[in-house]
Amino acid sequence: MRKKLNNNMKWIEVTVESNAQGADIITEQFHILGVQGAQVIDGKDIPTQKEALEDFELLDENIKRPPEGVVLIRAWLHDEQQLETIKNTLSKLPKITGIDLGTLEVKLKVVVDDDWKDKWKEDFKTLHIGKRFVIKPSWENYTAQNDEIVIEIDPGLAFGTGLHETTAMCLTLIEEKLKGGSLLDIGTGSGILSIAAAKLGATNVLGIDRDNLAVEAAENNIKINNVEDKVKISMGDLAKGINTRFDLVVSNILAEAIVQLIPSLSGLLNKNGFFIASGIVRDKEGIVIESLEQHGFMVEKIMHKADWTAIVAYKEDELA
Repeated sequence: MRKKLNNNMKWIEVTVESNAQGADIITEQFHILGVQGAQVIDGKDIPTQKEALEDFELLDENIKRPPEGVVLIRAWLHDEQQLETIKNTLSKLPKITGIDLGTLEVKLKVVVDDDWKDKWKEDFKTLHIGKRFVIKPSWENYTAQNDEIVIEIDPGLAFGTGLHETTAMCLTLIEEKLKGGSLLDIGTGSGILSIAAAKLGATNVLGIDRDNLAVEAAENNIKINNVEDKVKISMGDLAKGINTRFDLVVSNILAEAIVQLIPSLSGLLNKNGFFIASGIVRDKEGIVIESLEQHGFMVEKIMHKADWTAIVAYKEDELA
């Protein structure tokens, strides 16, 4: 029988110290182990006071930035046995992955139910990405300047905040490649890429995620941004069961999952369509490019940000 804390109003707050490479791997393990939501805190996503002033933004001085190179993954557990399972899994991850995941130091704190649900909001502030995108949380006010495209995001308890380097690269590349039409967003998370596509002019957008918390958050964000008529969200695993073709396919997931997806791409892309892949640790960039080339794709562009890679590819014999 599982041992729980004193009552149902208290939770164990677990904070794991890792790095940019480890953040997605650890949140994925949290998901596999049944953790219902996690928060990723990367100092690179939080502007410094100087950067905030340059963008004419106000930044809460109480926001705690992790040290350079450190990414914190925070989750809330209801069960001490679950905590022991997580600790055991973390101890094995470096050997299993062969990747430097940082210290993997674990810090614990007991929090009251009313407090933990809004805890992640402290680190999510308005950001400017690409040429026109402004990403703001639903609880902050912002007035668009000139031709800026404002996306209002409430990540809820889905994994991450949507402000990771990989998401920023995807937004930039979508801004470059999308010419209206349709877009498939595999691993939609908070729905930020699907919403961006709709606001850029896409008329048919489908977001897929296998996490019900992500689907719930994405559907809420779509309503907030008034793009329900253009964007649909569905639960699913990669491209399984999708029989429609799209002008642009975007996938911001781990390299291994992208490699699994690539064989299905030919049946997902319209003629002259493009594939944008992100979520790729630089060390895994080669396996993605190799798989793309094996399946007849040409790599048009490679983008790097910190330890991450994004790739734009197209089918060589279909691009007119």
